[in-house]
Amino acid sequence: MDAEARDLLAEIERIHEAAKKAVRKAGDAGVKWTPAVPDANSIAVIVTHMCGSEAQWVHKYIGGRNVERNRDSEFKTPINTAKGLVEALDKAGAATRQALEKETSATLNRAVTSHNPAIAKNARDCVLHSLSHQATHIGHLEMTLQLWENRTH
Repeated sequence: MDAEARDLLAEIERIHEAAKKAVRKAGDAGVKWTPAVPDANSIAVIVTHMCGSEAQWVHKYIGGRNVERNRDSEFKTPINTAKGLVEALDKAGAATRQALEKETSATLNRAVTSHNPAIAKNARDCVLHSLSHQATHIGHLEMTLQLWENRTH
């Protein structure tokens, strides 16, 4: 793995650790709780969606794995235990490591096909899109955790 791929992977791993920390802090009850505001999601939904998105953008588009993703189900039937969410993040992380370990700065320049050609032009764009998407959801996750911790019963 060259320096660029290693740096990208390190950032993804940092995001995974932040997500696992929040999940563990919330516990089973907290991951299932949804704030009573329009369009809010539970921690379970956010993390399940993060893993699904990463599978599509990194494992499929970069790693060439066969990924069957049902985005709607990530919101309707998420993984709903803290243990299950941590395991999903670990599984996603292992597959991401596998996808990126063979990459170099040169191979990250290769063209890839994604469902949205306006976003992804090459493999690097897929990783950067995934990182940006994940970082946004870490904000959602942390806000949801704060609301959970400060709710009135």
